[in-house]
Amino acid sequence: MGYTMRKGFHSFQASRWQAAFGALVAAVLLVVAPVHAAVPTQTAVEGVLLSAGGSPAADGGYQLTFALYAAASGGTALWSEGPIEVQVAGGRFHYALGASKPLDPKVLADAASLFLGAQVGSDPELPRQALRAVPYALVAASATGLTCTGCVAGDQIANGAIAAAKLGFNYAGSNTKGGPALDLACTGCVSVSEMKFDGDVDLGGNSLKAGSGTFTGDVVAKTVTATSFVGDGSKLTGLKTPAGTCKTGEVVVGIASDGSLQCKNAAASLPPDGLDEISNGLLANQFVDTIGATDKAVAIPDNTGASANSTLEFPDIGTAQAFSLTVEVKNTDLSTLAIVLLPPDDKKVGYVLCDPCGDKDTKAYKVEFPKTAPKSGDLTTWIGKNPKGTWNLKVTDTSFCIVQAPGNATLCDVTKKVDGEIVDWSITIQTLSNQKVQTKGQLLVDKSIRVGNDTIACTPATAGTIRWNGTSFQGCNGFKFFDIKLYVGPGSKAAPAGATCAEIKKTAADALDGVYWIDPDGGDTANAFQAYCDMTSFGGGWTLVLNLDTNDGSQRHYFDNTFWTGTGTAGAITAPLGADYKGEAFTAVAAKELMIKAHREGAQEGIAYYAFEAAYTGKTLHWLMNNVSNKTVTGKRLGANGSVGNAGHARNAGDSFIDHDHALILNSRYQPLDADNYTRIGTNYGSLCGVINCNGHNYAGLGGRHFRSGWGAYFEAAQVNGYCETQGVYGSDHSAYNGSNAASGCGYKTRDMDFAIWVR
Repeated sequence: MGYTMRKGFHSFQASRWQAAFGALVAAVLLVVAPVHAAVPTQTAVEGVLLSAGGSPAADGGYQLTFALYAAASGGTALWSEGPIEVQVAGGRFHYALGASKPLDPKVLADAASLFLGAQVGSDPELPRQALRAVPYALVAASATGLTCTGCVAGDQIANGAIAAAKLGFNYAGSNTKGGPALDLACTGCVSVSEMKFDGDVDLGGNSLKAGSGTFTGDVVAKTVTATSFVGDGSKLTGLKTPAGTCKTGEVVVGIASDGSLQCKNAAASLPPDGLDEISNGLLANQFVDTIGATDKAVAIPDNTGASANSTLEFPDIGTAQAFSLTVEVKNTDLSTLAIVLLPPDDKKVGYVLCDPCGDKDTKAYKVEFPKTAPKSGDLTTWIGKNPKGTWNLKVTDTSFCIVQAPGNATLCDVTKKVDGEIVDWSITIQTLSNQKVQTKGQLLVDKSIRVGNDTIACTPATAGTIRWNGTSFQGCNGFKFFDIKLYVGPGSKAAPAGATCAEIKKTAADALDGVYWIDPDGGDTANAFQAYCDMTSFGGGWTLVLNLDTNDGSQRHYFDNTFWTGTGTAGAITAPLGADYKGEAFTAVAAKELMIKAHREGAQEGIAYYAFEAAYTGKTLHWLMNNVSNKTVTGKRLGANGSVGNAGHARNAGDSFIDHDHALILNSRYQPLDADNYTRIGTNYGSLCGVINCNGHNYAGLGGRHFRSGWGAYFEAAQVNGYCETQGVYGSDHSAYNGSNAASGCGYKTRDMDFAIWVR
């Protein structure tokens, strides 16, 4: 189709589009309404929808979308609305652009040209049509009712465009509009708030004076003179770098006029009492110390002329910055008392504090000097001195009588009893100490603190002092130094006290005997267990492995392999020495040494300890019981206390663990007899034979029997003589006995003795 031109309208040929009702062609005619006083934000558009054959589209509603563009093709829409249902009748339609989405006059004003695009349904947009002048009338809305001040900016008015005659005000000082300014001869005619300097201000040799000023830009001057400079100086330029360096131990205190550094000794630059200032009040070397009298409640003699004397030992604390003395005395009559204070190295003159010290009706005297001035002398002279040394306070009751020759009457009553005393006295000084520092907050030390061997006397003034005497820590309780014991708690399963009893002893030298939680594997504390520790015998640190008790009603025979070689435990840790006991230490604690105790219900009879041979060092007793047979496992006895034997031995067979200096053997057997004929632990006695088991005479030990059935029975723990009873038996539920030699004086003899093994 060609364009159909109508007055006041634009028309254009529509492209083909497909819809459910068939192919149609749309032609859009655009018309713009005239401008009114109040310009609307809509503009009318009319058009014709034609079918593909050129006939008008069927009557009905169609979905149309309208858009404005700055170019004939491409780009994004400056404005759009739709799809909007538009009614078509006879192929014709009309619509007001902006009816659903108002047109923005600014969009129209900013565009150099505008093009209208239309789209029917989902068909492609029809070719855009250029808009003519009529829609731009919307821009006029911006100028409607332009009756404001400041609507036109200054940069929009050309220089000189407004003549003086057009001005509505007079120049400053002028009587006519736009007339020449009169001579200004006033103060404050123009406020500072009205002034703006766009260029340089030439004062013509005059100066500008201001109490204060702020410059946001640069200030350039040949010379700037000021009484002070405020600021950190971080951006100062053109300054000379100070010359020179300070010596070691000096600090910079200033810069001389020639640019050289001014230095001062660091220690000298800090005032003696400046420690608190430089530590934010956390440290101080100024103290107030009060030292009391060594002698208190000293009686004042009556009627003799003798003085009561009380001493005060003032320690070497430091130089006094303040000094005061407090004296407390009581007497029935203060009017007869005189008090003299003798400082160190002064035995005669001193200071007369009072004479008399009150009246007849006053009984108590308590005065502070020099708050109250002494009768003679000046105590303030001690400020700046060290008052260390022995001070003496002498109090004299001046009411005394002179006894005449025998037989003559006395001038006074010499039988009068003592009725006064020096109650107490003290000296208080404020010191600037050169020997101690006070920490007023919590002291956190990253590394360590070492306490020295201080020789200071323990007095109430030094209470709380801790020192190291080379062997142990000592603390002062105000009267004497005493050793500080380093104990340790029993711990818990989650936090064991140590790996073994020996480790606990190393960390706490004064640890006590008792039950502790230990963790020998040092790994997961789930494996921790309780063990009984001997912290005193032979240096301490012994862990109890097992105990055999003869009165608990149970028997641990020599053939009880479950007990001797198994991993199970027996007994309770709460009473490990009161019944048969086998603890976790049997399988868990590797050892270098072994200790044997013979006791009766915990009361020690004999004790000895041994060191394992190199091949068996670091093994548990469980490992030794299961892997060693008929072997010597220790060297000779290293130490012993007490005894378990009788007065002597008929023969040497069956030596005891404790009574004789022999090594220990484990699982000893007499061969070739039955394998059960053995003792679990015994002494290696080889004086009669060159080999172990000579005639079975290594019989002494835990759980065993003599190789001849008639010469003994099984037992828990025995100490026997293989041929006679003189050594006797200890720790047996069944007595060992020598029946065959009974006629020759041998029989059986029992001694109720318990037996325990410890390792370290």
